[in-house]
Amino acid sequence: MYKTTLEYFEANDIEIHYHCRDGFCGACRCNLVEGDIEYVNGEPLAFIRDGEFLPCCSVPKSDIIVTTD
Repeated sequence: MYKTTLEYFEANDIEIHYHCRDGFCGACRCNLVEGDIEYVNGEPLAFIRDGEFLPCCSVPKSDIIVTTD
């Protein structure tokens, strides 16, 4: 089982830029097109816009569709 969405992406050779892995920097931000996520340790400190999420500190609550552009 994966601890975060980022770990799942890495295990499946999906390239995502990241730095801190803790929700501080926001470098891994992705667009959540469909589905639900939850943050592992509460809301991240990095700024994220509506429709974005941080895979480094989240897990999916359902099937998700994301974009990284």
